[in-house]
Parts: sequence; structure tokens; C-alpha cells
Amino acid sequence: ETPLPQRLQAPADAEAQIQKAVALHTELFGTPPLGLWPSEGSVCPEMVPILRRAGFRWMATDEDVLAHSLNGWHREAALYQPYAVGIPGDRLAVFFRDRKISDAVGFVYSKNTAEAAIEDFVRRIHGIAHQAPGDHLLIPIILDGENPWEHYHDGGEQFLSGLYGRIAEGSTRWSDGVQVIADTISHALDNVPPAATLEHLHSGSWINADFKIWLGHPEDNRAWDLLRETRARLVEVTGSLPSDQTRGAWEELYAAEGSDWWWWFGDDFETDYREEFDRLFRVHLRNVFTRAGLPAPEFLKEPLVHVREPDLARKPIGLLLPTIDGLVTDFFEWRGAGTINPAPPLGAMWKAHPLLTYIGFGFSLDALFLRLDPDEEMLAGQTNMEVELHLETAEAAHKLVFSLSGPEPSAFRLYSASPGQIFSETNRYHTICRRKVIELAAPFKDLHLQAGQEFKLSVVVTQNGLEVERYPRHHPVTLTVPDTDFEARLWKV
Repeated sequence: ETPLPQRLQAPADAEAQIQKAVALHTELFGTPPLGLWPSEGSVCPEMVPILRRAGFRWMATDEDVLAHSLNGWHREAALYQPYAVGIPGDRLAVFFRDRKISDAVGFVYSKNTAEAAIEDFVRRIHGIAHQAPGDHLLIPIILDGENPWEHYHDGGEQFLSGLYGRIAEGSTRWSDGVQVIADTISHALDNVPPAATLEHLHSGSWINADFKIWLGHPEDNRAWDLLRETRARLVEVTGSLPSDQTRGAWEELYAAEGSDWWWWFGDDFETDYREEFDRLFRVHLRNVFTRAGLPAPEFLKEPLVHVREPDLARKPIGLLLPTIDGLVTDFFEWRGAGTINPAPPLGAMWKAHPLLTYIGFGFSLDALFLRLDPDEEMLAGQTNMEVELHLETAEAAHKLVFSLSGPEPSAFRLYSASPGQIFSETNRYHTICRRKVIELAAPFKDLHLQAGQEFKLSVVVTQNGLEVERYPRHHPVTLTVPDTDFEARLWKV
């Protein structure tokens, strides 16, 4: 049997997602939507009343779901009609796509000439008209996403224009009196309402009528567990948060609930961007805690997928004593500092250039130091950007926060929190300066760090309160507070 994650039930989230989609559609198009192809064509009986409450008349999915919903499967006899599901008096129409034609448009026709593709399409429709019973057939042709058109040499223009032209010519070009009309599902539903009712709607997606793509692999299951644990914590604190924080935190959770994240977890599909998708998924979950004013738990910093990137962090090899003046005073001032390479991975699709060109960090016996070299060109015009230096131990979490956009920071703020508690500001320091570079110093004693104690460090850039960059990208740097023998232990001939 396929191993499963711990059970997560959140029908309220599903309803909220649907209601938000309806509101956006209404805002953009001036009218609410009447129908829905759910994410991945995924359906289940429990979603029917949710869709009806949102005002939907119909939804659509794959023909294999219909095959699993009926006691007997006779494709031509069963497929080309809408079905009713739900309770009497409040039913929802369901359409099941013709997978063969839909997949031909999605995966086959791009490899052929437009003329050959159109002739094949016409042949398939003609065959259905003569094999399926009934005088009025509905043939749903549905593609999950816009993906196919990039594989047509002209974006599909010749194929689509030719096909619609062929349909517009009417029965003169369709033999044996077959008349084909291209129509919207909503309009077709007015003319051919459901004549049959499904007593049972199978739960599944457009792929194999199941959810295996999104469940079962350890990466899939762990991602569900992270989502479940994050949601549970948000539910606990929601009642104590201001409305704007509550709204922002739930928005981040909804973003993490999207099915596309799980598409790339596990071994079903491969992409060069698996690590980036993993990172962004966990960014949304961390932002739930950020929006709620809570420290993000350690488990959200650990990658779900195997990370192949090289080690981008180098630890300090000597004690520092920089002058906090926003200038690199001399060559030796930051010599021996630890560094984090801020450059995004080659080929990374979300950012071509880093916001920072250098990240250096280190310490004396009494203080922690940070140096950032901003890319002023990349930061030009940016607003509401801040830097958060995150420092964590088993006993507490701290973050040193200062502005990255706008006027030069005159101070940085120290926030602290015990595990599971909300961050609160504990102090402000003026040991920061930004001129050519940004330099700051923070005393170890105020961070409750003692010689020999281990802590983890990461640099986070936020905008409007949301994380946009994290350095290092996947794992924080693990450091130890230096003692008087620090340099002697690192000394090499």
C-alpha cells in the first residue's frame, strides 16, 4: 500500500480558495464564473456543495473519473453528455473531457502540420458522431493549462484558425449531415441539460483518476506534514492576532496549498528547478509565521528535496574588529570573515541578479559583525525592503532588523522570541552605518550567546513584510561563539 501523510482535512480552506477565485473573476470580468476546471481536474463529492454555495453551475474533469464513477463503462454511450451530482434541488452539472482528442491537441498535433492536425480532429469528431448514441452530443475538449501552445511553431495559430474556420463552414464540409458547433460549456448546458444523475462521484484527478502524483512519495508526504503543522499553529494563534496579520498569514498558507508544488516533489517528474520550487514552497510556510509575528520553526529551513547546489557559505577563520563606518577602511578589516555567496544559482528563473553583491560576517570575543554590499542599481526604486539577520539557538530566536530601502538606517532593532512564542522588540542599537557598504555590530551578551555556544545564522531580505530572499538559500550557517583559543585552533602552517 502507498504510505500516506498524517490526515489533513481543511474544507474551510477549499471554500475560502473558491470564494476568493469567484471574487477575483468578478472583479476582472464584471461577472462571476459559472463553471470550473478544478486544479489538476481533481474532484470529490465533498466539493459539490462548496461549488454550489459559490454559485457554480458546472465543473469538469477527466473521462477516467466518469469510468470509475459508473458501475459499467461503455465509453461512447456514456461520455458525451453532462451528468448531475449532488442533492435533489441543488445539483451541479459535471462534464468529462474526451481525453483522446484533448491529448491529441496537447501532445500530438504540435508535431504535425496544421492541415494534418485539422483533418485528424475532424476525423475523430466524425467518428464520435456515428458511434455514440443520441442526436445531440457534447464533446468536451479540455486542456489542463496553456502549456501545449509553446510547442506549436506558431503558438497554434494556424491550427486554431484553420479548425475554427472549418467548424464555421458548417455541415457543408462535414459528411452525412453531421453538424458541429463550437460552444462554451455554459451555453451548451442551456441547450443540453443533464439527463442522467451520478449516484457516486469518484474522487480523483485528470491523471489516472487518482491523486498519486501528489501523495505517497516521502517528499510529497513530508510537504503535506509541513503544511498541516503550519496550519495547525496558525489556527491556534488566529484569535489573538489583529485582522491584517490574520489575513496576511492565511494568504500565505493558501499560496502553499496550491497543487503545483507537489507536482515537482517525489520522482514522478523532473526539472532543473526542483530545489527552487521546494524553497519557495517553504518560503510561503515561513511567511505564515512571519505574518503572525512568530519565529519560523526549524523544520521549515530543511529542504524537502535533495539539494545539489555547492556549499555557498564559508565560516570565519579569524577574529574581526571592524570600524562600523559603512566603509571598507582597509584590506585587512574584513580579512578572515565568513562569507555567503549571494548569487542565485545559474539558470535560476526567479531572479537574474542578486540584491546584495557581498555578505560577510564574523565576530570578536564580545560582538557579532555583519557586512552587506548592496547592489544599488538593483535596489533603485524599491520600497519597504528590510534585512533580517536571523540568529537561532535551541533556547531562543533573535532577529536584527533594519531598512534596506529608503534613508540610511540610523539604528537596527532586536527582536527575540522563545520557541513557539511571538517575536517582540527587546532593544535598539545605533552600531550600524551605511555608506559604501552596510556594517553593524551586536553584542553577544544581548543575544544571550556565550563562548562555546552553537548558533545558526541566516540573512533574510523582506519586502512589505514578506521574504523575498534568504542567504544561504537552503541551510543556515552553523557557528560557534568564539573563545580565547578560537584562532589558535584554526591556525595552520
